[in-house]
Amino acid sequence: MRKDIADSRLQFMTFTKVDLNADYSDATIYWDTFDPEKKESIDDALKSVSGKLRSSLASILNVRHTPALNFKYDSQYESELAISELLDNESKKRKSL
Repeated sequence: MRKDIADSRLQFMTFTKVDLNADYSDATIYWDTFDPEKKESIDDALKSVSGKLRSSLASILNVRHTPALNFKYDSQYESELAISELLDNESKKRKSL
């Protein structure tokens, strides 16, 4: 599918998780990037290619109805960095005592 989507704004993005609702009519697709400054442009790109992505999925999946795609930023990486910084700061404080 990556070959079908030629939007350069999506180069620094990865899908992290997909949640389907009970009747498989909606899919929430979580994504992340290692460059937080590009979040807005990536979000715009995903919105603009969502129809094409859904069409690609329809051709790959053997299902009657392809789910609607909803994209959501996954802040896990940023949360991990914040936790890591907190732990590092606490460790430095303890060493200085």
